[in-house]
Amino acid sequence: ADHPIWKNPLLQTPEGFQTYMRDSFPQVDWDAAVEEGEFERFVSSRGGRFPHPQTTHGGAAYLFGPSSEQEGPTSGEKTPVDFRKSQHVSRQAVVLLGDALKHAPPDMGMGVNSALKDATMLGDAFSEVLASATKTGGEEEGTEHALARGVEEYGKRAHDEALAMVQIAQVGSEWALPGMHKPKGLLLKTLKTLFMWNFALRILLSRVPLLGERIFFPEALMMLSRTGILSYRDILNRRSRTTAALVVSGALGLAAFVAALVPSLLRLF
Repeated sequence: ADHPIWKNPLLQTPEGFQTYMRDSFPQVDWDAAVEEGEFERFVSSRGGRFPHPQTTHGGAAYLFGPSSEQEGPTSGEKTPVDFRKSQHVSRQAVVLLGDALKHAPPDMGMGVNSALKDATMLGDAFSEVLASATKTGGEEEGTEHALARGVEEYGKRAHDEALAMVQIAQVGSEWALPGMHKPKGLLLKTLKTLFMWNFALRILLSRVPLLGERIFFPEALMMLSRTGILSYRDILNRRSRTTAALVVSGALGLAAFVAALVPSLLRLF
């Protein structure tokens, strides 16, 4: 809502907005592309803002039957249902994928890719548990409980990947830094400068022979192109290892500098 485009005088009226779009994108027939009233709706809108990167508390839930509790060892005591033993397990489950599971700004291009990874993860979870399902209680019962375990397994994997993706979005993009949606002020310029220096340093160090891709890795944004090979958790772990290596290297460099400076200071006094 605080983007400069909302303060453009041309965008304060439907006619001005239409003129702005025609001048900016002359290749588009705006009379045919936009329905009547859409320019008015845009002008009257207050705009919006992408929320901070976030995820849910889990990736899936298996729905139980009429009661989600069963009698415990002591009369009247309630304990959670174990779907592997309960005879009242529902055949309904809810699984979250893509934007329903987590959200991140679009500038890192993780939306569609993460949704496809979620779908693959869900299929893998079901394939694995069905392949190892026991048939002791009958094929139908074994399959049903195997699917329940698949939902549970997907929920754990998807939630862990979602947490990693959200953390990547929080540190891997300059727009995730505090105040980045307000491009003004010395603090903003300082944060952007530090972000770019950090970004460049990680890329340079990742290309150093023997150290690159072993101790130092590029920024997470650069590693997202490897999501067909690496999980989001792998990418986050590699970024964290690089951060730790940079901190240790900086501390050792500072200690060496102080050690070299102390004799000179002692001679002065």
